[in-house]
Amino acid sequence: MHLGLLSSERLSFDPLKPIILSGPSTEEGSVVFSGNVILSLGKPTKVALITVQLKSIATTYWPEGIGSRGTRLSHDKSIDEQSVTVFDAKCEKKGYATFPAGIHRFVFTFVIPNSTVETIEDMYGRVKHTVEARVTSPGISLLNSWHITKPVLVLRTYLSNGMLTNHSIQDLSRTFEKHLPALDLQLMVEQAAFSSGELFHVRLIVQPQIKQLQLEHMELSLTETRRYSVPEMHALRTDCARFALPFLSAQLLQPQHDDDDAASLLSSAQSATSVSPHAAWAAVFNKHGPPMPIHHTLADRLTFTTPTCVRNCHHSTTFKDILIRHHLAIHLSFSYPDANSLHSTPSSSPSASTTTTPHQTPPPSPGPASEPQGTWISKLRKTPRPESAGRKKETIKLELPIDVYDCRLKEDFGRLPSYCEIPHASPDPCLTSSSGKQAPLVASSSEPSHLQPDTFAAGKPNDVEAYVFLCPCYFAFRRQVERASQVQLDHPPTSIDPSPIHRIPSQPPPDYVQ
Repeated sequence: MHLGLLSSERLSFDPLKPIILSGPSTEEGSVVFSGNVILSLGKPTKVALITVQLKSIATTYWPEGIGSRGTRLSHDKSIDEQSVTVFDAKCEKKGYATFPAGIHRFVFTFVIPNSTVETIEDMYGRVKHTVEARVTSPGISLLNSWHITKPVLVLRTYLSNGMLTNHSIQDLSRTFEKHLPALDLQLMVEQAAFSSGELFHVRLIVQPQIKQLQLEHMELSLTETRRYSVPEMHALRTDCARFALPFLSAQLLQPQHDDDDAASLLSSAQSATSVSPHAAWAAVFNKHGPPMPIHHTLADRLTFTTPTCVRNCHHSTTFKDILIRHHLAIHLSFSYPDANSLHSTPSSSPSASTTTTPHQTPPPSPGPASEPQGTWISKLRKTPRPESAGRKKETIKLELPIDVYDCRLKEDFGRLPSYCEIPHASPDPCLTSSSGKQAPLVASSSEPSHLQPDTFAAGKPNDVEAYVFLCPCYFAFRRQVERASQVQLDHPPTSIDPSPIHRIPSQPPPDYVQ
């Protein structure tokens, strides 16, 4: 019988903080991961050794089978392993120490390099980090050892640690410029990185060079490519998924000049139409919607919703065995009058199109008697938007790599490398209900959810920033960070035989004397 199964009654961990890595994996740097091991004893117990081990294991799943015979369905690979001893009784004459009954805490610390692989949770590939504590008593180690294992969450942000030392500003924007005979286009992606569920912003400036320019259609999509490999077994699998970025709202960009002429030039082209700005933009993102005429300079800031973890959108990775990458595609379609059609023959004009040649029969007159059978069924179908005659189309396609981060790294967590280090004196409103009681571990249905694009049809463009999809993973992550910070403050680690220097109470420095 292995008594390690009963170790949960005697051995445990304090709530652990997640490991937050900053910047790319190729950047030099490290973070400190620490915690407390709790040993609860009901009677005096002899302890010889207490160790803590941090393991990182990558697992890939192969339902089709891999190996020489194709019988292996999974493959495990050890990425990293660290071990630290928090108590050792070698200095004792008996080889062990007798711990009195009560609760004993031992602190452990690991230095995590920035090249560590972050946590990956996918159907066909996972990277799991665990911390294991083991207590060994004198005698047979198999019967006199207790152990416990707990998972550790490792996340990575896009804020580089090097920015904190060289006082630089990281620019995540991407700007594209396109100069065509009919228009000048400038498109800026404000941040080429986002956490799944956040809002995505694009600034679009269109300067027409000819009259009757129209924006026919615009579309944004995110492509996720996944690659799983086991080089030693020559196993390889690739997969791809495409997510559309739904349009949420549009906001007029403020002019850089104060004069009225510049303000009028930067007014939206849809203001001249009878529809609202949101409805005009929503029609552009609909394949069968009417086009948007552009009479003056069009300068708007567009907001989109990003795919969430509920839609199985994974974060980008740098691990070569489980490689997940993302690309953003932006398609714009413009139309303008064709110069050749202005000098076309009368037979091609709309008034002459009704004439018939001797070899053609005139079309039947409309009416119920002339309609063939089944025509009324086709009327129920949604007919596509007819193509405008005498117009030329111009399609612009832009594509750029983009980083998608874990759904737990929202605005207040993804920008700073360290956060919630000092617990708040007042309870966190996100962790406390309206009645003042502590919220449960599992997110309730009353917590904020994803806002549908139809909500902005009535008009509340100023409240866009408040509607970010907050999944249960996000709330559980916040509670974990808050509880770990509170426990480290309220329960400092204890020692069985502290050194004499720790027994001396600290005294304030003497007053300054001139």
